[in-house]
Amino acid sequence: MNAEHLNTFFRSINNVMGMMAGVTLDINGVTGAKSPLTSRGLAVTIGVTGMLRGNVLVNMSKGTFLSVAGRMIGSKVTESDELTKSAIGELFNMVLGGVASEYAGMGILVNITPPSIAEGESTFFSMPGESMICVTMSKEDILFDIYIGLRESRSF
Repeated sequence: MNAEHLNTFFRSINNVMGMMAGVTLDINGVTGAKSPLTSRGLAVTIGVTGMLRGNVLVNMSKGTFLSVAGRMIGSKVTESDELTKSAIGELFNMVLGGVASEYAGMGILVNITPPSIAEGESTFFSMPGESMICVTMSKEDILFDIYIGLRESRSF
């Protein structure tokens, strides 16, 4: 994944977070990562197919999840429920939709799957065979680790 492809993620995350949660995030670090990954409390996974394929996993604590859901809904959220999980799933569906749209402008055609949400600490995720980039982004009481495991598709 080259720098321009990665910058597409940064732009989309901050566009969507600004619009839906009223905050833009700072980049705290970009590192390589390997499976298995351990959940901080809640993870959103979205698959990517087309000219690039793989997965994007957004890992966050329950506190971050509740803070972002509350910002989106417009009221304090203290518990996880179907509404809050749906809001977080839609948030990252919009992020990856923005990435897919920007990639299309670069001539890279991709599709995304609906988001899957897993809740619980110490849950392990495996994305075998994929080298990943982990981008840590934060602001105030929000901290995300975004694992991007995409590679060029040979069968497209």
